[in-house]
Amino acid sequence: MNNKNKTFHFFFLKPLNILLLVIGVVGLLLLVSIIVLLISQNSLSNIGIELIIEAAIILLPIILYILIVLISYLFSKGLLKNNISINKLSRVESLLKIDVLCLEKTGVITDDQLEIKKIIPLSTSATEQYLAQWISNYLRAINDNSPISNALKKKYDFELSAGVIDVLPFNEKIGYSGVSFKGGKTIIIGDPQYLNIKNKIGIIKRCEEHIKKGYLLLAICEGKELITEDCYSGELDATALIVLKEHLREGTFETFKWFKNNEIPVKVISSDDAFATSVIATEAGIEGADKYISLEAMGVEEIRKAANEYTVFGRANGGQKQVLIEIF
Repeated sequence: MNNKNKTFHFFFLKPLNILLLVIGVVGLLLLVSIIVLLISQNSLSNIGIELIIEAAIILLPIILYILIVLISYLFSKGLLKNNISINKLSRVESLLKIDVLCLEKTGVITDDQLEIKKIIPLSTSATEQYLAQWISNYLRAINDNSPISNALKKKYDFELSAGVIDVLPFNEKIGYSGVSFKGGKTIIIGDPQYLNIKNKIGIIKRCEEHIKKGYLLLAICEGKELITEDCYSGELDATALIVLKEHLREGTFETFKWFKNNEIPVKVISSDDAFATSVIATEAGIEGADKYISLEAMGVEEIRKAANEYTVFGRANGGQKQVLIEIF
């Protein structure tokens, strides 16, 4: 077992810290009381001064410990006002070493709240009733609590009307999830960029006007083949587009203003569209958010060259995210 990065919790440390604080406070109060008493009785002799110095030397380590804890508390309380919390004292040292802050868009800048702005039909069969039933079937079969599913459930929540053969949970590497139903129909919902869709270029062009507004676009697609080996290998017909609006976390603008005022540059790395991520980052008040680039099909050396020129990095996969973090 590799314990290199493992955190060990010692349960006796908390009561020991409390004991040290109590001893320190009591000792400090006693020392002050002795000094006040000797001064009031005009008996501050050489022996009395020596005793005070000896007591102060004995208490000095505990007094320093108390001061460190007090300063750390005040520092953490100041950060808390800017929606930055520290759950371990050791994290303060880590925070002080930060010269570049790298973060994801989803779940960090934005919360788990998604709003459906509109559903855009792409075929004559995509009537409101048809979409409602098949999206409901998909949601019932996929049975998860992802932000996308929760947003769709608010609009589509009918009973399951088709037998389920196989379920493919969302995977960031492939960019979609899906369900194969009895009767030869597979429903796939995901990022159009990652799907093998007929007329893909035309559909992506339809997405662009909404992406420029910072919206998240998902395609509802149908296929005749079954899900195999944790993917869908067949060609898909796009049935409709889902236009979603992400919601900024409360206090996000103030938080990034604090980092800006303290001259800590922020880099946003996301698997979503670079332009849409740039729009969200701009709304959050991240400095330089208009400098964005897509990392799609980009190699390590190209990423290294682009790293310091841009603030927002879109279409980043897991390996590319790791490369950027190592660079910064």
